[in-house]
Amino acid sequence: MEHKKISFVIIIILLVIFVPLAVYTTTMRIINKDVIAENNATDNLEFKHDGKLYFYDKNDTLLGTYTCKHFDDYCDYAVNKATYEYDFLEYKPSNKEKLEKLEKQYVFLMDTTIDKLTSADIILYDVVNETEVLRLVEVKKTEFGYIAKDESGLWGVIDFSGPEFILIPFNYNYIGISNTNSLTNSYYAVLEENSWNIIDSNNTKLTTNPLTNIFSYSDKYIATKSADVMHLIDYDGTKVLEDDYKYLDFYDKYIVIVDTKDIFYLYDLEKKEKVSREFLVTDPNEISFETEGTSIKIFIGNDLSETIAIG
Repeated sequence: MEHKKISFVIIIILLVIFVPLAVYTTTMRIINKDVIAENNATDNLEFKHDGKLYFYDKNDTLLGTYTCKHFDDYCDYAVNKATYEYDFLEYKPSNKEKLEKLEKQYVFLMDTTIDKLTSADIILYDVVNETEVLRLVEVKKTEFGYIAKDESGLWGVIDFSGPEFILIPFNYNYIGISNTNSLTNSYYAVLEENSWNIIDSNNTKLTTNPLTNIFSYSDKYIATKSADVMHLIDYDGTKVLEDDYKYLDFYDKYIVIVDTKDIFYLYDLEKKEKVSREFLVTDPNEISFETEGTSIKIFIGNDLSETIAIG
């Protein structure tokens, strides 16, 4: 009887010792497997590994990870994605361009199946805190920040150069930026209900009165279009040129003009004079320019038509 008691006690002691040890060993194997996998990704500086995206700073230090839902489909940097529904000469980045840049601690990502790639949301992700910050429907990368549309259908501007990344709040029905080298300030064309205005990066309106449309704009002037007639006005809404025009745009310090008789020329508004010859142009889309040093080359179609000095 005494021997049975001793044997029972020994079994209990062995169970107390070895069961926790077995659990600990199994747990450590699982943990070590994960640690080894993550360390391998870190050591090799891999971007995609074992169901995750890995992000590093300029010193190759791991900042954080993102766990993919669709690792084997598309889990990667987002691409520019936008539609353009207004008659407005705005900057249009390529929809194929990847937004492969870590902006401070933020990145734009897409995590979706291949069949839903064109309609998938864009995720603004905080790498350091490993949290989703915003879900966006469209994003356009420009020189003056990321113009974006949120899930509610409203537009704003994201910029990472300041302390707050939302530069322009998501309050507008549309936001675009003029596609002209005459625009040197961060001015945006915004649609609010049925009215257009120009605002600056502080969300301050620069136009005195709301406009029914904006076709193009520079730092000082706006080209408006009604039916097939265009006018040139300043930010106060005052006509700068009295005539009607078929086409108006801006290049460098000059106004690009095609009049109602299809005559094209460059015009210096300050000097109130034409700075190029006149050309018959039925399609304004054939006109293009190229700056070379202190000169502007004027092309109509593929032909170099004139070179002028920038005065």
